[in-house]
Amino acid sequence: MGSGFIIAEFALGVLLSCVLGAFVILGGHSFWQATLGLYLISLGINYVPMLIYAIAIARDDSARAEMAGSLAFSVLGKDGPLFKTFLQ
Repeated sequence: MGSGFIIAEFALGVLLSCVLGAFVILGGHSFWQATLGLYLISLGINYVPMLIYAIAIARDDSARAEMAGSLAFSVLGKDGPLFKTFLQ
């Protein structure tokens, strides 16, 4: 389960949400069906930045650095051992 799995998950999230939303809008005849279709399309659009960011991280092979920075600040703070180990 590497970066390819994450990229595939986000790509399928974009594609399937937008396609399902389009089918709901085209097949629906009520206000609520159109609302659901627009929601699904906006959900798919919301996945696009995450997909782009996942591709950038996988391409640069910087996932460990991204994770280390996140853990050092959010879990143990600036003076924690993760900050001292990974970011100094």
